[in-house]
Amino acid sequence: MIYRPAQPSSLWDSCLFEWQGTFHLYHLQSVHGLWDQIGHAVSDDLLHWSPRPVIDVAGQPGQWNEGPMILTGMVVPHEGLFYLFAGGRQAGRQVMGVFVSDDLDRWRPHSSNPVLCPKGPHYLDAPSPLCPEVDWRDPCIALRPADGHYHALLCARGPSITHADSGATIAHVRSKDLIQWEHLPPIETPTGHFYDTEVPDLFELDGRYYLLFSTATSGGFQINTTCRDNVTGTFYMVGDNADGPFDLPDDCLLAGAGQGRMTSYCGRTIAYQGGRLFYHHINRGGDVQAQGSEQGSRLLPYHVNLGGNVQKLRHTWASPKMVRARGDGRLYLEYMPLLEKLETRTLCDSTAATPCFQPDLYGQWDRADGEIVGECLARTSSCKVHEDAADLHLTCRIRSGGSARPGILLRVADGEAVLVTLNFGRQRLEIGTCNNDRSGWGLAMADVLATNGTSFLYNDLCRRELKDGAEHLLRIFARDEHFEVYLDERWVFTSVIPNAPKAGSVELAIARGRATFTDLRLAAIEPLA
Repeated sequence: MIYRPAQPSSLWDSCLFEWQGTFHLYHLQSVHGLWDQIGHAVSDDLLHWSPRPVIDVAGQPGQWNEGPMILTGMVVPHEGLFYLFAGGRQAGRQVMGVFVSDDLDRWRPHSSNPVLCPKGPHYLDAPSPLCPEVDWRDPCIALRPADGHYHALLCARGPSITHADSGATIAHVRSKDLIQWEHLPPIETPTGHFYDTEVPDLFELDGRYYLLFSTATSGGFQINTTCRDNVTGTFYMVGDNADGPFDLPDDCLLAGAGQGRMTSYCGRTIAYQGGRLFYHHINRGGDVQAQGSEQGSRLLPYHVNLGGNVQKLRHTWASPKMVRARGDGRLYLEYMPLLEKLETRTLCDSTAATPCFQPDLYGQWDRADGEIVGECLARTSSCKVHEDAADLHLTCRIRSGGSARPGILLRVADGEAVLVTLNFGRQRLEIGTCNNDRSGWGLAMADVLATNGTSFLYNDLCRRELKDGAEHLLRIFARDEHFEVYLDERWVFTSVIPNAPKAGSVELAIARGRATFTDLRLAAIEPLA
């Protein structure tokens, strides 16, 4: 929800590279076909981006990079030059080549391409009946001063694949010059029950090492975590040193979505202000299952246009987040206040008189001293607090006094709305759409699932501990069709809701009982280009 290239281009996997105070975003880009270019944009503040010339890395027919599908890479500085890694296909194998630049804009292929190929005995290096294309992509490359080598981790497979073990592994190679590579044994990880291990990323934080990878509920490998079911996204493992072994925490999802949706994907990190900044992209569309596609591939739902209608996709680079570690080593993503620089004006602020205050007929609503208190019995109730808003940043503290389900209705228009709720009865947060009349979101708040296109259509659910009587800070960014939600400054949802109203009123809502809303603030933000 921060940047997307102009139509008809569509963004995909990205690499963020900072050089001399300027951030460079390199990303796979679809224009004439799937991932046929590398896009490039620059920024000084991570919020406002200027496009740079597209990088054409596709080769001629018969070459390793003849395309059309370029695979994810990254940029590495070495001896006064910049090395851009990008993947291609050669004889049923994925391979990596490198392009060299003096200025980060103009790139020339290295004469030794492809420089990095799968190789036994540790890795599958030829197609097999269970794996018709050899995985070897998405390098994460960093210089280790201890041995003077560049070490790279890649999405790969071991030589033995069964129906019970996908062979998904994270390859480990090293090089002195980024051209000649030595193949080492894979990183020791419990990844065989995942479909694959895309876009690995390794970093140290607070004395522990973390290894990220992205994957989906796919290929018969369903992923459930303690917070979500049927999950896709970026996961993490924890270890005591860079070479492993690594273990999976109980809730190993760092960013992503449940409910079979592939919304947030391919997360990576860079060093930022003494910590780690996490970035990823947002997929428009979303179900992992390939509904209606002839091939049945999980690629098709978020590339619905292999015939060329790329503008339908318009994937987006998401807002950056800070990576934080709890005392027990578990990770979470934290809200970055720099996003407030997108604000253009304040729409309402509970420290002043709320300009709009319109309760419905089903509950009792009062306001005083910066608090809005709502109460209702068996029904649900809502109170309008702003007449019309589109792209917005909302913050509000919510305290339940026995309410089963307080929440926020956004862009209420023509009987439709986006609904974010704190479901105390089920101990979870929820985001979705109400697409009927007021009784529709009344049913939604009463926890009635949609079966016929009315009531509450869930976009995502996340189990969280919610304490009755405690105050929880809810933060929501809505920009175009993208909605990001934080609870107590920790990321919860990145959702794409293409059919949501583009603008409408903002309402507070409750289902049974009493809830108090304090410090309500609503600001308009810059629209997404």
